[in-house]
Amino acid sequence: MTDPSLVAQTITISHNVAIAAASAFVFAGFMLGYAIGWHQRRSQPAPDACSDYHIGGPLELGQPPAVRDSAEDRVRRSHS
Repeated sequence: MTDPSLVAQTITISHNVAIAAASAFVFAGFMLGYAIGWHQRRSQPAPDACSDYHIGGPLELGQPPAVRDSAEDRVRRSHS
């Protein structure tokens, strides 16, 4: 007959190994997702200084965000 404490110890060890393996897979998934997101952000071209992305240049600390103009407003102002 097997010793009940040995069975309990084996179950506890295998349970801990299963938890460690699952944690490693979750951690690897998060790291892979972060790496993919980082690569996608790095592979996008930098925004043009004249684009709608940041009209008026980079924001200084404490300044409110720039008001976005539509293309029609900019054309209307340039021809007036």
